[in-house]
Amino acid sequence: MGEDSNWFKETLDWLHHAYWIREFLVSTGVWTWATKWAVQNAYIAPAYQWPITALLVGISMYLLTLVRHLWPKKKTSASNRQNAAALVINPTETGLPADVDIKEFFRLAYRTPLEAEVRKNFYLLARQEQPKDIEKFYLEFIGIGFVAVAYDNIWWPMYGSQLAALIEVNRNAGLVPLSKVKGFFDQAEREFQKEYKRDGITFDAWLSYLTRNLLVIRHRSDMVEITVKGKDYLKYLTHFGRGLATKRL
Repeated sequence: MGEDSNWFKETLDWLHHAYWIREFLVSTGVWTWATKWAVQNAYIAPAYQWPITALLVGISMYLLTLVRHLWPKKKTSASNRQNAAALVINPTETGLPADVDIKEFFRLAYRTPLEAEVRKNFYLLARQEQPKDIEKFYLEFIGIGFVAVAYDNIWWPMYGSQLAALIEVNRNAGLVPLSKVKGFFDQAEREFQKEYKRDGITFDAWLSYLTRNLLVIRHRSDMVEITVKGKDYLKYLTHFGRGLATKRL
């Protein structure tokens, strides 16, 4: 039953994609041109244009669904799941990432005895600051707080060499060869040889910290590109006066 439910959900997701593809084709005029071409060249009466359109929609949905089930499924693991704050600021074109599991977040969260007091004070603060739009206050507070938590979680474990590499990528129009990024790792490995050897730090693991947190993208062409999130992260550090001076490794 679980597999059937997943299959049904995945199929609906891809039907949703098919719908938006069709909307895009309509908005650009491609769909209208295609249906008119079919009517004119197949000598079909204009009255049958709608059935033809419905047929094309059905065919496109079927093909997309078929491709979906032939496409290799992505493997997920606990190591790929980040904290809830990081996930929420890593949206996809369809909204929140599939990894966001709020029920699991609440299940595993530490429930402090102080929670009731915090809730009460937070409610009073919202009533005081924006009594006419409490929801807006909550969303603004959560939006700022989640980004801060996510960026702080990236900042504290980050090596100085990783930050230096990120700054360098951003400085060079946001795109540099992988070899240039590796230069920062090689220099740090020589300077902190004892620590790197003790912890078994490899270049792939070092770079993975930047790609896993969506600060950079490693292209197949072995070019490294900074992301919008990476640029925003550097702005966040500048805002709070954080930099290389307090980092090592």
